[in-house]
Amino acid sequence: MSIDPESAESMARKIDAIAERAVDRRRRVDRLNQNVPLGSSPVALQMSAQTRLSAAGTPQSAKENLELYIEALTELAAAIRASARRTQAADEQTAAEFNRLGEDEA
Repeated sequence: MSIDPESAESMARKIDAIAERAVDRRRRVDRLNQNVPLGSSPVALQMSAQTRLSAAGTPQSAKENLELYIEALTELAAAIRASARRTQAADEQTAAEFNRLGEDEA
């Protein structure tokens, strides 16, 4: 199997764009992590506290999951680029070896 460097870079750029959108979502989630003046009733106070927990208060929060998602996307884009570089280098090395073998037989 061969990886076309241009196709790999195109795919990596698409993944980078998805990661950028996730960064934007993370910024919007950060806005949820603030005291919202919903009122002083027990229900309003509980709603405000729950919104903050959902935003960034637990390991299962939206912010934490977005951070992990962004990290995974960044690593995936880097892996695609690295794989394309390795494949291209291996193809070039194989081509050079075939050329060398062809010259030895001539």
